[in-house]
Order: sequence, then structure tokens, then C-alpha cells
Amino acid sequence: MANLIQFFILMAIVWYSIETRRLANLTQKQIKINIRPLICIINIDGQIKLKNIGKSAALNIAIDKVINRQSRDSKGQIYNFEFDKRTVLAPQEDCILEITPHLIKGTLTDPNVSPFLAPNNPNFIGRYKLKINYTDIEDEKWQSIFEVDQNNLLFRGIKEI
Repeated sequence: MANLIQFFILMAIVWYSIETRRLANLTQKQIKINIRPLICIINIDGQIKLKNIGKSAALNIAIDKVINRQSRDSKGQIYNFEFDKRTVLAPQEDCILEITPHLIKGTLTDPNVSPFLAPNNPNFIGRYKLKINYTDIEDEKWQSIFEVDQNNLLFRGIKEI
């Protein structure tokens, strides 16, 4: 009978240890999510800005290239947009997103059409995705995804990569 009681006590201790470890892991994961950087894009007066609304600094910020096809008066223009890299963006800090358009060879250009990617630009045609890659202070990689069309700047998600 004593062996049976000791067995149940041992099982209770094992179960308690497993649950305590599981809760500790969940707490650690929740803390990591709460203090991570979160880069978002804001559009103010036709200027696109990056802003870190997270609680820690974002490091090594890079935005994937965007290819935008503009069509005006039967002229197919294809632009490859490159974005300046930013080393650090502190919590609650914002900066203007520097965009360099490159006309892809073999396409025609219209000097009256601005290839700027901001929503509400009368010359903006199409839809594109902005993928912002960055790391946190623990060197974990994150990606914020936004979709931009003529009228909207939409947040599509954040993921750990």
C-alpha cells in the first residue's frame, strides 16, 4: 500500500513539473512577443514613413525590391524601386522612407508621370506589397508585410523568419 501511495505522489510531482515548465515557456514566449520591435508604414501628406511601434529597437532594416508596372496612354512602364537600408530604428522613432525608382531597360518613360509609390498619388497605378525585414536585439528575424494600392496602405501581417 505504501508503494502505491509513493507512486501517486511521484506521478503528481512529475505532472506538476511538466505543467510548471510549460507555463514558464509560455511566459517566456509572451514576454518575447511583447518586447519585440514592430515596424509599420504610415503615409503622411504623400510621404511614406517607417515607424517602430514596438517596445525594443529594430536593427538591420531592409525592404525587398518592388517592381511596379505603370500603364498610361498605352505606354507600359516598368519600374524597379529600391529602398535605403536603415541600421537602427528606436522604439517610437520614425523616418522618411527613401525610395529610388529605376526604369527597367526597354520600357518607355513619360516625363510627366511621377513613379512615386505613395497612395493617393494621381499617377500611381496598380498594387504592390512591401516586405520589411528586420532583426531584434536578440538577433531574431522578423518580417512586416503591407499592401499598397491607389487609396490604401494595408497591414497584412508580421511573421518570424
